[in-house]
Amino acid sequence: MANPEIGSTRALPLSVAIEVVTQGLRIRFGRSLVTIAGVVSGIAFLASVLTSALARHGVAQMREAADEAVRMQNLIESESGPLRGRGVAVLAWAAPSAAETHLVDHLRDQGVQIAWYAADPALNPPVGARLASDPPAAAEGAFAVIVVGEPAGVAWPEVLARAARPVVAAVIVPALPTS
Repeated sequence: MANPEIGSTRALPLSVAIEVVTQGLRIRFGRSLVTIAGVVSGIAFLASVLTSALARHGVAQMREAADEAVRMQNLIESESGPLRGRGVAVLAWAAPSAAETHLVDHLRDQGVQIAWYAADPALNPPVGARLASDPPAAAEGAFAVIVVGEPAGVAWPEVLARAARPVVAAVIVPALPTS
């Protein structure tokens, strides 16, 4: 039973059939290019937002460390007097925090002579620091002693006896309960 409303299928010439197929492929290819461009643009936008957030976070951390270093220096100078042109001993039992690194660099930039003692030889001294063999040698003539980390087995009376002023600055981190 053939439906009288449906006509017979016409056979297209080969050139017209190729042109119709080519046009369909071009349209599909164009649509896929637009889709790919949209996905790439979205990824680029997301990457720029994440990079911007990371950069802002890093700058904020650097600013906090610099502000903390200024507070540390003000506290030390309130006890020892101005440090410009004087000596400071840095006794390191651990790697300095960002704020402690900023403090030592800032003091060095102000002309403060830094004497460095590190319990661990892997701890790198600041540029231009005088290396000391033990804590008392580092404290020789120092107007302040900056302690980095938790010192073990230090004869503080001997260290402070060799310092010009018995001022010790240390960042104390309370031990957390283990249970």
